[in-house]
Order: sequence, then structure tokens, then C-alpha cells
Amino acid sequence: MKISVLMPALNEAKNIEAAMANALGAFDNMEEDAELLVINDGSTDATAELVQKTAAADKRVVLISHASPQGIGASFWDGVDKATGDIVVMLPGDNENDPWEIFRYSKLLEHVDVVIPFLYNKEVRSLFRNALSFAYRFIINTSFLVYFNYTNGTVLYRKSILKGLPYRSTGFFFQTDILIRLVKAGYLFAEVPYRLGLRRTGVSKAVSFPSLLQVIKGYIRLVKDQYFKSSAETVFSEDSQTLKRRDRNMADLILDGHKLSSHRGRVEAWLRGERVAPITIDCSLTRACNYKCVYCYGQLQTNDEKRMTKEVIFRFLEDAAEIGVKGISFVSDGESTCSPHLYDAILHGKKLGLDMAVGTNGYLLKDERLEEILPALTYLRFNISAGEKERYTEIMGCPPNGFDKICGTIRKCVEIKRRLQLPVTIGMQMVLMPEFADQILPLSKLGRDLGADYLVIKHCSDDEDGTLKVDYDKYARLEGLLKQAEAMTTPEYRVKAKWSKIMSGGKRCYSKCFGPPFIIQLSGSGLVAPCGMLFNSKYAKYHIGNIADTRFKDLWKSERYWEVMNLIASDKFDARTMCGTLCLQHKVNEFLWALKEESEPIPEVPAKEPQHKNFI
Repeated sequence: MKISVLMPALNEAKNIEAAMANALGAFDNMEEDAELLVINDGSTDATAELVQKTAAADKRVVLISHASPQGIGASFWDGVDKATGDIVVMLPGDNENDPWEIFRYSKLLEHVDVVIPFLYNKEVRSLFRNALSFAYRFIINTSFLVYFNYTNGTVLYRKSILKGLPYRSTGFFFQTDILIRLVKAGYLFAEVPYRLGLRRTGVSKAVSFPSLLQVIKGYIRLVKDQYFKSSAETVFSEDSQTLKRRDRNMADLILDGHKLSSHRGRVEAWLRGERVAPITIDCSLTRACNYKCVYCYGQLQTNDEKRMTKEVIFRFLEDAAEIGVKGISFVSDGESTCSPHLYDAILHGKKLGLDMAVGTNGYLLKDERLEEILPALTYLRFNISAGEKERYTEIMGCPPNGFDKICGTIRKCVEIKRRLQLPVTIGMQMVLMPEFADQILPLSKLGRDLGADYLVIKHCSDDEDGTLKVDYDKYARLEGLLKQAEAMTTPEYRVKAKWSKIMSGGKRCYSKCFGPPFIIQLSGSGLVAPCGMLFNSKYAKYHIGNIADTRFKDLWKSERYWEVMNLIASDKFDARTMCGTLCLQHKVNEFLWALKEESEPIPEVPAKEPQHKNFI
């Protein structure tokens, strides 16, 4: 990467030649692709003439002149705008800094976006100057809740990240202003030790009454911007290492896809015609629900209900573990927090070696039991389709205090996760109908503010008769809003729209349903069926049995189980017209259709396992 050194100089005729020579010598010694931009900030001595002389002999030197002094910050920004390098760093023209001391850290920008030096030889400065630096550092760190060792040194920046800053400080406060804004925006940085040289001639202009006034004004402006203004969401530059590392970290959290590639052996067995156990089972512990969401698909899933006792639930979990099921998620046609057995079921499943997960509206989730269950969960996902209190109450069909309760519970989960350093993922899910468009951005911001790991925005499913009246054509109009929401992603928080379904128009490429042998659903009534779309009693021909009457392992071994699986995978069943739209198994079905019907090869097992791989 090319380095652009910005060298502001105000009446530095006695130091500028040596400063330029040191920079150019460092370029040569370290074989750096670099340029030196000297910003003559209205000097009245021979500074400009000396720079012109050097520039005539070395094309790497460029002179930028101001007719009158504009300030060190203004000089820095002028240099940034004219720099052609990928990296920018300021080296003052007073020759106090050894270029090699900072150039040697340039490779760190392959991993972060900012490299911040701090002095390790403070003895070169006076006791007064060190005391002043200590006081300044204390005020900055306390005011902005950061912990910098030093903010006024020769900082290395990836130039592209500076372009997006909303404000440019022109005085001596500029470097601190930049660093606070970048770090608060989520950019990754590294602090490194740095040796400062002695100023040989002249007096530093940093410690003076005018510069102190500039610092005070800059500080007040930054406080106002950070605490009293709504900040624009960060859009990371494309070459930002923060963005690349965030994407690498988030790449193994698949929110719009499937994880069957991580279970190649079971897929191969299925292709050979073997009877395989499900990898994932989604189920509810009851069909009851304390909310009345306007988009609820559960109203379309009515079936004969059996009593899901603790004995029935424990027996089911034991059977699942015995036959080779990997993950159990309490996510289906009911709100499992309505069951008195939820907490015991989570702990029992985990004890059996199953990966456990929960999807919930969270209203009945007991905060006092979170510390008990979070260590046993792979993920806890909150179903929340609005980011504002009134709209939440309206959309979710809940009591007026519902929004505040859920936000409090999510915060509590995040606090426990961080304090106990748990691997559990705390997620949020928005079921998006086109008429909820006004809540996309408020909810995305809310998730970030609460400290959740992710917000996934998904379509609303409908049955084959269009009972919920979802207008899939209107989703296309939301593309801009959804991209704005995704831009709120930070290294710690991800917003992801399920584009493959949202933009599908409610259509699918497959006609046969191959997914249920790998991921099956159980109703909160105990009913076992290929998927939730087929829970309703009118689909009785696809019902396999009920775990309240027959053990799950016996149902799985039964001819009835495989008769239903074979039926929905045959020409007698058309997934495009005979069941609801874009179901749970949709991405799995696309993958298996390509293998079975289009003879696509099975992908290799990923070198790095995705998160939550047993929830396919």
C-alpha cells in the first residue's frame, strides 16, 4: 500500500530540510511506495522556498501552500484531499519525529484501519508537558468512555475511512476529534509504542493560549456531536479491514441459507436411499400463545391438541438424542414460554447432548431464570417486529408494557452473556410485512442499542390460499430501506435481510419437498408432520402421529413416517401449489433439489464450521 506523508509546516525553515530528508531516507531504507506532501501553512520565512528546492530534485515531494495560516488541522485535511496513497500519516515539519518509528507499523493496516502510537520515552518532555498530557488524556477518556494512551501522535490512517467523517476539525484538536469519531463508529485500531525525538530548534506551537482555545472549542463541539445529536449510521469503506474482519467473523453465522454442507455424511446416506434421522427438529411445547400478532401463521395451523406433559417432553428429547438428532429448537406454532416445562426441557436436552435453542416473544420469559438457561442454549432469538413502543403493541397484539419488558429482558440476556462470557447468540427476528416498512430502521437501531448479536429480517409466509393477504410484489419497494438497515451492521452486531425469500415474489424453483428428512417440525399439540405448513387438520393425509400417544423414535421408525416423506418427495405432491409459501425448509429444499434433480455435486464440508451448524 502506498503511504502519503502529510507534513504541515509553519515557519519551520530551520527544521524542514532535515524533516524532509529523514522522511525520504525512511522511504528508501524501508523500500516504501510513498509520497511526501508538505503543507506550508502561510509561513513568512523561507519554508516554502526550501521545500520547492527539494521538490525540484525529488518527484516524491509535493508542495501545498496556504496564503495565510489555516491551522494544523486544516493543513492535515488539505493533505488528505490531495494525497494519492492508501495510507496517510502526519509528520510535523519540526523534525521531532523519526519516520521509521511509525512506518514500521504500516503492515498492521492489513488487520486494522487505524494505528495509534503512544510515547514510551516521556522523559524527553518536560514535567509540565507530561502533566498536561496526563490531564488531557484523563478528560478525553472519561468524557468519551474510551481508553487511549495518546491521541496527538503520528497516527496511521487508511485514507478511505477519513472520507466518510461528517466533520473536519481544523485546529489542534483535530487528531483527537478524528480518533473519537472513528472508534465510536466501530473502526478497529491498534496502539503501538513510539519513540519521540527532541525538537532541535524553535518552540512547539501546540502549547499556547490560541491552541488551547482551539482545543476547548473542538472538545465542546465533539461532546455535542457525540451526546446531543443523532449520529448517522456508519457505512464502512469497501477496503476497510473493519468491514472485512466483521464479514469474516459474521460469515460463519448463516442467516439466509442452510448448513447442510456441514452434514455431508447424512446427505450422502439420504442420496443412497437410506432412512436418516433429522438433524434439526423445530417444535413447540404448547400451542398456546400470549400474543396476537397480526401476521401470525399459527392461526392457520389448528389441529387436535394433546397435553404436552413433562413426561412426554422428556421422552421426546431422549428419543431424539437416541436416534441421532443434533439440535432441538423450541420454535413452532406456539409460544413455549407458556409451558411450565420450558426451563426443565432446555436443561434436560442439553444434558442429553442436544444443541438447544429457543425462539420467543419473550414476554413471559423469567429474567430470574436467564442465568440458568443461557449456558445451555446455542441461541435465544426474540421475535420482535417493531422498534417503537406504540407500533410494537399494535403489530404484536400485546399489553402496553410488552415493549419495555422485552427490551429489558434482551438487555439482561446481553449482560449475563458478557459477564459470564457465554457462547450463546442473542438474536432478534422481524417478520416483515410490507405495511411494517416504517419499523425497519427503528428496529435495526434498537437491536444495536440493546446489544443483540443480530437482527434478521424475514418475509411473512402465507398459505396456498393467501389467507394472510401478503402482497409479495410490494417487498421489492423495500430494498433501499433494507440496505440502509444492513448498513447499521457493526463488528459486534449484524443486520441481515433474508433477501433470497424477500425478493422471491413468493415463488420457488422446486416442486418436490426433500427437506423434512433433515429438518422436521412438531406442533405444540404433539403432532408430528413434515412441516408447520401441514399442521392444519385439513392436511391429515400428511400427519404422521402424535408424541403424546407414541414415542418419537417409534414414529420415526414406522412405515407411516417414511410413507409421508416419500409422498411429499414424489410427483403426487407439488410444493408450489399444495402448501404455504417459502417455508422453513425452503433453502434446504433448493439445495437438495439441485443435488437430486439437477445432479449437482455435494459441496465439500466447509473448512470452518458455521455457527449453529446443527440448526440447519
